[in-house]
Amino acid sequence: MAGSMCSSRWYVIATRAAAELDAELAVWRNRPLGEVTYLILGARYEKVRHGGAVVPCAVLTAIGITADGKRSVLGCSVARSEAETHWRDFLQSLQERGMYGVKLIVSDDHAGLKAARHATMPGVPWQRRHGATPRGPVQPQTVQAHSLAKDAAQRTTRLLFSG
Repeated sequence: MAGSMCSSRWYVIATRAAAELDAELAVWRNRPLGEVTYLILGARYEKVRHGGAVVPCAVLTAIGITADGKRSVLGCSVARSEAETHWRDFLQSLQERGMYGVKLIVSDDHAGLKAARHATMPGVPWQRRHGATPRGPVQPQTVQAHSLAKDAAQRTTRLLFSG
C-alpha cells in the first residue's frame, strides 16, 4: 500500500512538473521575434514514440544572429521528415512571430528546405553548409552559431524526448 501511495505521489509531482514545463515551452515557442541578420537552419533525426511505435522524426532548428552579433535559438519543430511542407510551415511560423531583415541563410542543400526557402524568403542569399562543419568563406559568427545550433538541437532533443 505504501508503495502505491508513493508511486501515486511521484506521478502527481511528475505530471505537475511536465505541465509547468509545457507552459514555459509554449511561451518560448510563441515569443515575438525581431530583426535577424543571419538565419542558420538545420535538422537532425531522433527516434520518437508515435502511435505505439518508435519512428525517426526530424527536429527542425533555426538559430538567428542579430546585427550586433547576438545569437539565439529562434525555434524548433518536430516533423516526420524534412519535406518542403514541414520546412515551409516552420519558416512561416518564424515570420508570423515577427522575424524580419534576414540577409543570409546558412543551411544544407536538402531539397525540401531549398524549396521552402525559395517560397518563404525569395531573394535572400544562401550559403551552403556541408555536413557537420561549415566550410568556405564563413564568418566567425556563423561558425559559432552553427556550434550553438548543434548544441541547442541536442539539448532540445534531450528535453523533448527524454524518458
